[in-house]
Amino acid sequence: MPLSAQQLAAQKNLSYVLAEKLAQRILKGEYEPAPFCPVRLSWASNLE
Repeated sequence: MPLSAQQLAAQKNLSYVLAEKLAQRILKGEYEPAPFCPVRLSWASNLE
């Protein structure tokens, strides 16, 4: 079942928000810039 335009926009917005939060944490020194990404489940628990 294809996503509606609103669902696609929300999905892109969520991706953007997550990328921005990860970038902010890298800039703050919480994560070192490296070719890895934190484990999704453990990082997802820190989004709140």
